[in-house]
Amino acid sequence: MTDERSLGSSYILEDVIGRGAMGQVWRGRDRDGHRLAFKLLRPELTEDPKVVQRFVQERSILTSITHPNVVSMRDLVVEGDTLAIVMDLVEGGDLREMLSGPRTLPPARVAELGAGIAAGLAAVHAAGVIHRDVKPENVLVDAVSNPGRPRLTDFGIAKYVQAEGTGGRSTMLVGTPQYIAPELIDGKEPTPATDLYALGIMLYELVCGVTPFAGGSTLTVLRNHAERLPGRPAGVPDSLW
Repeated sequence: MTDERSLGSSYILEDVIGRGAMGQVWRGRDRDGHRLAFKLLRPELTEDPKVVQRFVQERSILTSITHPNVVSMRDLVVEGDTLAIVMDLVEGGDLREMLSGPRTLPPARVAELGAGIAAGLAAVHAAGVIHRDVKPENVLVDAVSNPGRPRLTDFGIAKYVQAEGTGGRSTMLVGTPQYIAPELIDGKEPTPATDLYALGIMLYELVCGVTPFAGGSTLTVLRNHAERLPGRPAGVPDSLW
């Protein structure tokens, strides 16, 4: 059962297909019937005019990024207290869901996924955007292709929301602790290398079923990123390592 409603003058929302820290993701269509996905940011974020302003200012940059391994942003809708990002609709789950059954993937598949994600990151970085939150939940696996093609999503969103929408809280650590690069822990600005570090952590997780510094408190995890090297589990081929 769907609960359709209009979004602006061009779009129709059909049903919720996901929820996350930033808000809800809806499946829907435009007035011509093209299938799309819509990320509606949480109301408390869109109440901050600076968040909305930054999204509008960066709209042309975000919508210019097109690549087979990226979920393209098609439009930005600002309507009353609603801020919605219009994106490609990708049929298929994310990498986290892919790991929920077997927990690990064969090394060859990990290398294939990693190459695709790296290509997507290269396109994002070429546009001057840092993703800032590379993790399995932000990589969709497009079921249209066989095997499923990885497609990076939510690039740059953390920057706009956390830089202006946190009510003055520290923005030093933008991202998820398990995938945070050591330089961010030292208070430095994110760079493309920050995203590549997170990609490396994620590939380790795809092979091993766990991130290299899992366990303990958040503070312990962050300290381990800065002070420890990951161990090499058995069964990881030399070339992939």
